[in-house]
Amino acid sequence: MTRAFLLFLLMVWGAAVAAQTAKVRSGEHGSFTRLVLDVPGETEWQVDVAEDRLLRLALSPGDWSFDLSDAFDRIDRSRVADLRASAGSSTLDIPLACDCVANSFRLGDRMLVIDIAPSDTVDTNADRSDALPTGLTADLTQVRVGQTPGIGPRRVAAPVTLFPVDMAGPSVTSSPAITNQATDIADSLARDVAAAATRGLLEPVGSPSRVTAQEPAEHRETTSGPVAETPGQSDIIERFSREAARLGLEVIEDGRISAGAQDCVPDEALRIADWAATDQTVSAVLAATGSAIFGEFDRINGAAVKRHARALLQFGFGAEARATLALDPDGPDETLLSLSYLVDLENDPANRFAGLTDCESAAALWALLDHDPTGSAVVNEAALIRALERLPRHLALHLGPALARKLIALGQVGLAGDMLRRLERMAGQRTDEIALGRAELALARGDAAEAEPILDDLIERPGPVTPDSVLARVDAAHDSGAALPDRVIELTDSYAKELKHTEAGPDHAEAHFKSLIANRDFAGAFDALDSSDTLPAARREELVNRAIPRLVGEAGDMEFLKVAMPVIRTGTLLDRAATKALSRRLLDIGLPDVAFDLLRRVPPSDTDRTVRLLIADALIDLSRPGEAETLLIGLTGDDVGLLRARARFEMEDYEYARAMYDQLGRSEQVSTAAWLAGEWPILIEREDPILAAAARLAESDSAINPEADITLTDISAAIDETSATRSVLEALLAQTDVEQSETEPVSSP
Repeated sequence: MTRAFLLFLLMVWGAAVAAQTAKVRSGEHGSFTRLVLDVPGETEWQVDVAEDRLLRLALSPGDWSFDLSDAFDRIDRSRVADLRASAGSSTLDIPLACDCVANSFRLGDRMLVIDIAPSDTVDTNADRSDALPTGLTADLTQVRVGQTPGIGPRRVAAPVTLFPVDMAGPSVTSSPAITNQATDIADSLARDVAAAATRGLLEPVGSPSRVTAQEPAEHRETTSGPVAETPGQSDIIERFSREAARLGLEVIEDGRISAGAQDCVPDEALRIADWAATDQTVSAVLAATGSAIFGEFDRINGAAVKRHARALLQFGFGAEARATLALDPDGPDETLLSLSYLVDLENDPANRFAGLTDCESAAALWALLDHDPTGSAVVNEAALIRALERLPRHLALHLGPALARKLIALGQVGLAGDMLRRLERMAGQRTDEIALGRAELALARGDAAEAEPILDDLIERPGPVTPDSVLARVDAAHDSGAALPDRVIELTDSYAKELKHTEAGPDHAEAHFKSLIANRDFAGAFDALDSSDTLPAARREELVNRAIPRLVGEAGDMEFLKVAMPVIRTGTLLDRAATKALSRRLLDIGLPDVAFDLLRRVPPSDTDRTVRLLIADALIDLSRPGEAETLLIGLTGDDVGLLRARARFEMEDYEYARAMYDQLGRSEQVSTAAWLAGEWPILIEREDPILAAAARLAESDSAINPEADITLTDISAAIDETSATRSVLEALLAQTDVEQSETEPVSSP
């Protein structure tokens, strides 16, 4: 009885093992419908026409069932009318709703693809021998599918011509670096085109171009004349990028061209959590994988090299994995080599994951980690979170805060917050790295008040994140306009000196400068900038331009001149905003000559309305009103009218100036211009009683007739008139008296 039960159990268990399920997915691709089945690589298949408008797929070996739950989520029934699985037969019936043809092929190690298209889309020239590529054309137009798609023969060490070359023209000799760059661009484009064709995103148009054999170099005539200059590597990328944009292609990064498809690294190549045993210590795992690298006679086992490198990456040892991969006799694995940089939070020089942030695989995570924060990207949120949660815990906690920082730089604040919450749950506490991420998230939302206490706490507890916390604290003060504690100023100075020769040196030099600006120590800030040799020239000029508005608005006259004059004299490249602000302050101080010289540095193409007004203002102060008025021709507005009035005033056209001032509502200037113009009736009507009295006095006739005999009455009237005149003049002098400035030096007796 027991033996019979065991036999029955084995039969049931064997049947359960043999039975397999194929998940059926689908998608519309314009001119055809695609069915994709997830099956192992050793599975055999056959697609037959069972009857009119009915296809039958058979899988072997073993018993197969089909999961059709999501089969029609993304397609309609215009081509595939239905899907019917026959129980126990390992077959799938595909009734068709059109006169269609099917093409089946394997894609990768676990996908079987069936493309169904109407028969009228088939090329009618398919049977013509002259339409088929042959010989060299066939080799060059062959599309390779799979994990490493491409077009034509696989890459070999040979130059690739990207642009039309006049064979009769001067010979061009490309340097090896340029040849490699051209080859990389062409290979990248071919890989993208092939991937797009594989996914049904591209359709062939027209026939293959005829290829003409090139005449051997020894039989070509050489042309006398200068040899064409070999373009630089950046020029190659620029020219190719322009041509790619004209053709509607996308330039992703560093000259990489996308033709409508991504070369996403599959999940199978990125399952880091499976690369090392979890039930052993780190030393035991690495000892076991490392000992297998060298075999008999010290021969290096390439497969063992990759296993050891994967184990190192799983534990977060990027540099060590990189050194191990260098031992591979077949050359380092490209994907593993790129991961070795990213695990150490360094930029991948090969840009293996460039432009892959919207992939469905874990490549989205590594692409984000390698993404330039100054650029833009579309992030596949679901793939990113899925990949993060599949990482080993220690690796997720190491990479997660850096990923959140990348998301914040991209403006994905909500996704960054979600990632930090997941990391906090994963760690079971708020680590310093997560706390720093929270503070940076608050700053991204514009909430400096929330960020500052977190950062102050991290700064008071020195640790690995203290330098980054100081940087963020300076940014918080910069955003809020608040002063920084002296402790933070001291730390920025210390880190700027201690880390000057590291990659973070420029960031800390900038932070020290910004911290002093935040505390309005402008002279100290610019002295620190002048003494620093860490910052590149372009970054220094950017800092100066960003600090100028605060210098102009907040510094006293003496400190302003002490800081601004060296900046102007040394010829620092100032942007238009900084030039305008400096010039306005110089004009207000009374230095029109300096302002004018500064404004003349602005190129004519950048001379906007404000610059023209500032130049006119300086010209008026320099007693060149005619040039100023000429410069104002074609401009309108009250500010223009005021400058015109000033120019006419300087040209002693007081009546015109008085009329312009009156139109602009400038009462004080109206009175001054009217006085100088002798327009007494206008002054008499002004509200100022003293000026009105003076105007009446100036307009009135004398009480004494010098041609007549003078009488005692005339003398008495003259005395009264003199007394009244004296009173008016005393009142006028009192009204126009200028008090002595407190800063004006007083001469000693």
